[in-house]
Amino acid sequence: MTKIHPLTSLWLQAVATRHPRVVTNLYAPQGILLGTVAPQILVGRKRIITYFNGFLKKPGLQGTVDWEATQDLPGGLVLLTGCYTFAWRGDSVRARYTFLWGCDPKTFKPMILNHHSSTIPEGG
Repeated sequence: MTKIHPLTSLWLQAVATRHPRVVTNLYAPQGILLGTVAPQILVGRKRIITYFNGFLKKPGLQGTVDWEATQDLPGGLVLLTGCYTFAWRGDSVRARYTFLWGCDPKTFKPMILNHHSSTIPEGG
């Protein structure tokens, strides 16, 4: 079984609520998301929430992590790289991801600075 970093678990728990604002609030105010099915880079919570407004509507959506690697970086940053699978009624997507987590300097809560997710090519 893959050991999942607590910050990845936090994000998956937010996704499981199916509430876009709960997920989006994990991102820095000017956080960056290149979503698995997004046609463009999304910068800032206003743009990021539009992605999750659509993605979280998939019926029966569930996410699981297949594997993950962790790098602790200077300045309290954490880089998480791995592969997850999202399944919903009648469909699924397997994607690779990278999260760069930092800390809100005012609240000391973790926040996503950058999140890249892309589908894994056939045969991968």
